[in-house]
Order: sequence, then structure tokens, then C-alpha cells
Amino acid sequence: MSLDEFAIHGLFPNFYDGTRVSYCYDSLLSAMAAPGVRVERYVLGNFSAAGSHIHSLLPRLLYGRTSRLLPRPATALASRFERRFGAGDVAYFWLGNPAWMCRRLQRRGVVVVREMVNCTLVRCNEELRRAHDQLGLPFSLAASDEAIAEERADLLAADAVFCPNECVLESVRDYGVPVERCIATSYGWSRQRLAGEKRLFSAASGTTFLFAGSGNIRKGLPWLLQAWAAAGIDGHLLLAGTVDSAVRATHGEILARDDIVELGHVADIGDAYRSADVFCFATWEEGGPMVTIEAMGMGLPCIVTRMGAAGILSARRGGAIMVEPGDSAGLASAMRRLAGDAALRAQLGAANVGLANDYLWERVGARRLEALKLLRDRVRSTTRPAT
Repeated sequence: MSLDEFAIHGLFPNFYDGTRVSYCYDSLLSAMAAPGVRVERYVLGNFSAAGSHIHSLLPRLLYGRTSRLLPRPATALASRFERRFGAGDVAYFWLGNPAWMCRRLQRRGVVVVREMVNCTLVRCNEELRRAHDQLGLPFSLAASDEAIAEERADLLAADAVFCPNECVLESVRDYGVPVERCIATSYGWSRQRLAGEKRLFSAASGTTFLFAGSGNIRKGLPWLLQAWAAAGIDGHLLLAGTVDSAVRATHGEILARDDIVELGHVADIGDAYRSADVFCFATWEEGGPMVTIEAMGMGLPCIVTRMGAAGILSARRGGAIMVEPGDSAGLASAMRRLAGDAALRAQLGAANVGLANDYLWERVGARRLEALKLLRDRVRSTTRPAT
């Protein structure tokens, strides 16, 4: 193998089922494969008929015993497969990169990269506390001091961290990770995944708004429901995803309205996008929400928070109306504005299609691969400190 040839070893310490985060993981690795670049996938277990290209640590039958058998799944996965990593290769960690393992691999000439799917635990705690305080609800820390210290040590040990939006990058920088080791990036979308003509809902009149994701406080659903009740719009609000019990307990009366349609889990999310005129995602804390990018690709105008903008949307770039998390009045105003202006909806939707074309998985993967090549060159030209 020449110095320019290398392998990317993607480590996903969770069960792979081809959906949600594992879908992003597989899509990115597939898109980063190129001449001279071999891609390998290692997962905790495999729920799908994905084929032999995915190496699993555990058989599917042991899924229910995972927490007892593997209290530290990232450590177990890396330890099992590290013998496959050669000098100049990239160890690409998802959902955890044990600091001691990073240092061991780095001593062997392996480049270590971490994917930050969401903001750091500190930022997550901050945002969730703000959200709960605004609702007047008690809040238990989403992460302990021990978990935060471990995450910080892991990120400081990596050669680079993929940050899928500017909020994630800010939270990583707050841990003390140098800016040159934070790679600003995004997630992507696939036309094939969203192809079809089916709709889940067709309104006779009015404007249809769509929320997609876990229906909980973190994703901002309570404020979206409040905004909908206050907006007085002729139309419908579709909820694609399961509404959690806390939101149902506090906002059950709004959820019971005839103009709110709970779709539940949607297997083909393209059917939901095709049913809507506007996409709403007023989330408090995110990484790079794929639902926003997909809604853009489907030509929907968006109402989003900075966290929900997927590192792409902004008032300057067009395609969206930006709101602050927890601002139900701002949400209601944005909804009324788009409901009453079909020309504006068409303008924002067209802008989103143009933006989304640059975020197809193959283009996102190509940019990430180029960043990895530059990182390898930098690491190989630098003498690592003794550890």
C-alpha cells in the first residue's frame, strides 16, 4: 500500500439497523469510499441483512443483554477490531472514543477522528435545563459530571472532531479542543430514499405544517403545539414521530384538536414530506438534523431554530424563517406569515432545493474525505507528544 492509500475504519458502538443514526453512519462511510481508500464498518450488532461488509461484535440474540455484557461498548468494539488498523489508517469513532484507546492507536500511526452526532453533554445539559425551566418542570441532569469529564478527555485525545453544525463546534471548542482540530461539516440526504408519490395526508384546504422527530421537550414540541394553538391558521399540523408521555401530559388538550394529526412512526418519511407545505423544527439541542436537510431537498420552506438549521440554513442564505428555541410567539408569527403567503412559500422552497443539491450524501462524503486526507498529511508531518 502506498502512502496515499489508506483505510477508514468506522466504529459504531451500537446496533446497526439501517435507520436513524446508523443510516447516517452507513451513508457517510459509503460516500467516503474512493480509489485508494478502503472503508470498513464495525458495529455492536447487526439487525439488518446488510451483508458481510459490516463486521459485528455481538450476535443479534444478545441484544437484550448488551448493557450487562458490555458496559463500555466503544471500548469493547475498538479492542476487538484494532488489530485491523494499520499505520496511516483512520479510526473513525462514533458515539464514543476512549482516550486511552486513542493514544494507543496514535502510537501505532493511526489517525483518530470522532463524530459528534450531537452537542457535548455540557451543552445538552444547559439547553435541556433552559427548556424545562421555561415550562416550569423539574429537570434531572442528562449527564453526570463523570460522564462529562470522560467525554471531554475523549475529544481532547482525538486528532480531529467532525462537527455537523456550528452549535456542535462551539460546544466542542468550549471543552478546549483547538479550532484546527474541529472539522465543520454536515449530514446529507438521498433522493432515492425519498422517492415516490404517496402522501400520508391530503387537506381539502388550508396550509399543512409538518414536524418530524421524537415528540419531546428537547425537540421543542411543546412550543410548537402552543404556537399552533395561538396561530389560528386554517390548516393542519402533522406530527411524524411518537409523542412522549411528558408532552402528552402537559399538552394533551392541544394534541386532541381536530387540526393536529399524529402520524406516529413513519417508515417512509418521504410520504410525510410530500404531505406538507411547510416544515417546522424548533428544536433546543441537535447535531445536524437530517430531517431538515431532507425537507429542504423536498422543496419545503422551513421554520427552524439555529440548532435545527442543520448547519446549512440561515436568514442570510434564505430557505427558512429562523426562530429562537422556546419562542412560541415567534413560531406562531412565522406560521401565520407562511400560511398567508403562497408566493413566499414557493420562494423559500425553491431556495432550499438549490441549497440541498450541495448536500447529497456523495457530496458531503467527498468533502469529508478531503478533510481526512488533509488531516492525515498534517498528522504525518507532526511529531506526536509522548504519552
